[in-house]
This record gives sequence, C-alpha cells and structure tokens, in this order.
Amino acid sequence: MASLRSNRLAPLAVLAAMLLLGAGIHRLFALRFDTGDVLPPYSSFRADPLGTRVLYESLARRGGWRAERIVTPTDESDLAGPGTLFVLSFQPSLLGRIDPSTYDRLAGFARAGGRIVITLPSIQGRDSRDDARARERRKREIERERARRPGGATNRTDRASRRLPFVSPDPDGEEDGGDAPADRNPPVSLRERWAFDVAYSTQTVATGAGPGDGAGGRPDAASIPWHSTAWFTTTGSAWRTVWTRDGLPVVVERPWLGGSIALVSDSYALSNEAILRDRRAGFLAWLAGSGPVAWFDEYHLGIHRAPGLLDFAGRHRLGAVLAALLVLAALFIWRNATSLLPPSDEAGDDARPRPDGFESRDGFVNLIRRHVPPAALASVCLREWRRTAPPADPRLARRSAAMESALRDAGDGARDPVSTYRTLQTVLTEKETP
Repeated sequence: MASLRSNRLAPLAVLAAMLLLGAGIHRLFALRFDTGDVLPPYSSFRADPLGTRVLYESLARRGGWRAERIVTPTDESDLAGPGTLFVLSFQPSLLGRIDPSTYDRLAGFARAGGRIVITLPSIQGRDSRDDARARERRKREIERERARRPGGATNRTDRASRRLPFVSPDPDGEEDGGDAPADRNPPVSLRERWAFDVAYSTQTVATGAGPGDGAGGRPDAASIPWHSTAWFTTTGSAWRTVWTRDGLPVVVERPWLGGSIALVSDSYALSNEAILRDRRAGFLAWLAGSGPVAWFDEYHLGIHRAPGLLDFAGRHRLGAVLAALLVLAALFIWRNATSLLPPSDEAGDDARPRPDGFESRDGFVNLIRRHVPPAALASVCLREWRRTAPPADPRLARRSAAMESALRDAGDGARDPVSTYRTLQTVLTEKETP
C-alpha cells in the first residue's frame, strides 16, 4: 500500500515542483525588469538612477495632467497638442536626418500649441571632429559591404536607422553611393530648419557643476547640475538663451508655429538620480510647460511595442484564459505521460489491465470476420497471394496449381480455415525434387 500511495503522489509532486519552478523564474524576471536597467538610459520605464520614471510618474500625478509613452512611430501615435513632447537623450548626430513624415507630425503638433523638449545625452570632452570620424567610418563600412556584394550593390541601412525609425535611413543623402531611389524623400535636418547647431567645449564638466548665470531670471538658475560639455549656437532672433554655463548657451528656447521648442544640452537634471539628490523643481516645471499632457517618446530609444499574442491578451485582459490553457496543457501532458490506473501486483505484461479501445490489429480482424465467411477464407488468401506472385516465375506457377488442387481436394474441409491454411502452407514451402 505504501508503494501504491507513493506512485500516486509522484505525479503530483512533479507538477508542484514545476509550478514552484515557474513561479521562481517569474519572480526573478520581475525583479530583473522592474528597475528597467536593461533599457536605454533616460527611458521613462527605468526606475534606477539613469531612468526618468520619477519625472514621468510625477507629471502623471500632477493635477489636471496625464502622462503617456510613445512606443510606436511618431506618425502612427496619438500625438496631438496642446501638450509637451519629451525626446530625451537624443543623439546629436541624428539631428540632421529626421524622417520627413516625423517632421510633418511634429509641425502639426506645434501648430496645435504643443511644446517640444529635446535633450542631449551627457557628453564629456567631445568636439565636432567626432562627427566627421563617424561619417568616415560609415563610408568605409558601406564600401566594404559593397565590395562583398555582387555588382557592388548594397542594401545596408544605418544601424541607428534600423533601431530608431524616428530618423531617416539616409544619413547625409550621399553615403549610400547612389543606390537609393531618386524619388525617395530626403531627410530633414533640424539644424537647418530650426537654425541651430551643437558645439562642444574643451573644458571637462565636473559632477554637480552649475550652468552659471541664468538668462531670463528663471528659478534655480545658478545651481542646476550639469554633466555635459555640449552647448548651442543659434542664428536669427527667434532663439532665446535661457541658461548658460561659463557664458555658453546650454538651454535655449524659441517659438515655432503655434508652439515652442526647448533644447537642453544635458539630460541629467531630468533623471531619477538628479530628482532624488539635487531636485530643481522650477527648471522641470518650466520644461514641462502648461500641459495638460506629457508625452515621453520611447520609440527613438529603440523601445517599441511588437504586436503579438501577449500584447493582444494584455489589451483584452485574457491573462486568466491563457493561464487556464496552460493548466489544461499540463494536465494533458500528465495524462499521456502516466496511467491513472493503479499498477497490477502481478508481474508480466499479460497481467496488466487491458486498455480501453482496440488496436489496429483488432480492427483488421473484425473487418475480415464481417466481410469474409470462414469457408471462403482459404480461397481469398490464395487469390491475394496470386496477385503478389510474379507471373513469369514457372516455379511459383507450379506451386499455385498445386495449392489450387489441394484446395479442391479439401472439399468440405475448407470450412476449417486453419487446417486448410496449413495444407496450403505445406504445399508452398515443400522442396521440389529434381
């Protein structure tokens, strides 16, 4: 009885162990992804020091405000003004190649009274020569790939273009060696359209250094933490310098269409670490504008929603249905892996209980019993054997005639199909005398 009870509990123990293992793996992944440190820096999904989730949730809880994330292309999102669009940690090298459809959508957003805030990553000690080096490296990569392809063609697109559809796949309009179609829309340069450029100071910025005097008398002007050497050069009277560091504009603003644009050369002040250790609420409130919606663009960081089964289940709250299907699948596997019948105490296969249903052999026997009478079974066997025997073999022809004669001699004995079959088998296998 003890062995029988242990055999019954073994599948339950295995199932319980599998459930515990699944729960443990889910917990590990939850702990790993809750902080979001596997995502790019300055993403609003990250809760660690390099993320901006604190700013996102703070604006979401602000009275009369709501915060949303953009995880689809800008021309497919529900971006509509008035509101504020945060494009955080945008690479300066991508400012010159914005996708035309994205630029048109940004213009429509600004016409409705939207505010566009673009911040650059924290960059130390860079100068404009780095962009030239990047372009030269890009050209060399394209030339190497063209040499590997037959005919010198290449269909390679920039790595950032594949990962960041916010930008155009054609960096400068000349680096693809003329392989691009002539009617393709050229990329839009924000530097030219908005009349600004990015430069870099040779002086390294120390941690916690402030931007110096703040133009316009903005709050917290003299104590904003700054970790970047980038600054802006502007042309025209539309731009207004808001904050400077060592006399260099690091935060500039201008009106555009019906809205406004704010450029910030460093993203650190918006991070979770800066808000926790050195919060500048006035600066953040000025960037956010008057609202009432704050959009955080995650798509340019490479974070996008891939439609699939899990996304469909999440949107329609089908988690319980999927869990039930998994349980049914586990029970099905368990049912086919082990028998629910108790094992027999007797050894040997013959002592085991006969399973329900029939095998293919049983079905064949029942089919013969239903359609072939016992008296005709021997003649049916002989006829089927003749179909498979080669007709040109004289030895088999003689044996076929001998078995036909034996079947006629059996007469009423053909009613016993077993003895008749043995007679035919003897005639077929007996050796011929020379």
